[in-house]
Amino acid sequence: MKRLTAILFIMVIMMTTACGVLLAAENSVSVKASVSRYTANIGDRIRFIIEIWPYRGLEAALPDIKDGLIGDLEVKEERDVVRTSLFGKTVYSKVYELASFSVGKHTIPAISVMFRHKGSRDWTSESTEPVEITIDSVLPKDGVPDDIKEIKGPIHLYEIRWLLILAIAVAASAVIAGIIMVRNMMAKARILPPHTVALTELARIEEIFSKNADIKEYYVRISDSIRKYIERVFRLKAPEMTTEEFLASLNISSALNAARKESLKGFLNACDLVKFAKHAPTRREKDSIMASAKRFVEETKDGHL
Repeated sequence: MKRLTAILFIMVIMMTTACGVLLAAENSVSVKASVSRYTANIGDRIRFIIEIWPYRGLEAALPDIKDGLIGDLEVKEERDVVRTSLFGKTVYSKVYELASFSVGKHTIPAISVMFRHKGSRDWTSESTEPVEITIDSVLPKDGVPDDIKEIKGPIHLYEIRWLLILAIAVAASAVIAGIIMVRNMMAKARILPPHTVALTELARIEEIFSKNADIKEYYVRISDSIRKYIERVFRLKAPEMTTEEFLASLNISSALNAARKESLKGFLNACDLVKFAKHAPTRREKDSIMASAKRFVEETKDGHL
């Protein structure tokens, strides 16, 4: 009986200790730095990984990389990786692809990782251990390359296969000419009338706006679409001008009649109110500006003034 009591007592202590360890691990963070290899040739990439765990319930922040360098190693690429460990913990990794063009020993310095519990204002830090790597030259150790061949002597004219070169040149010319012809035919087939392009753009803008509440972008894109349409149809450089400059040029142009000019002036001014004056349009105004744009394209699609 005493032996059974002792065994149960020991089991309770072990379970209590294990729970304490797990609870402490749940409320702490651990960081680890590793590399894919410790020796590489000059210019080769070395993967440098910083692992942070457990990640659940914690916010972590890594320092910004200055000048694209970690120590004296150049950062070629970086990415984030999130995985789940065998015990169900979320492990956050930052992966850097490093390279060096300097032979010798290099040290990846300690990286300080800031972390805090979500909602907390206080940050604490945990640092990785420095990692030392060695960069070797691709040249032989004796410094003499063994893949350099002797220089060949001059080639005489009778050694050149002129007929083969001519045949290759003719074949290459025929292939290039065929490619150019096909591309030109495809380009002509893809050319659409300006009004079709404009109406397609406006329909796409209307579709995007139904999912996006960015009113200013909505008005900017409608205005740009009509300006590009005017340039294609009436040869007026509308996209390159401010509204004031465009209206001034429109007054002396015969591309549109007076009614069209007045309608276009009201349309562009309405767009500018939202783009620059931060006017908040009503739903009716939003529908009206799209309807005005489509109506202008439909009424002028045949070049009618």
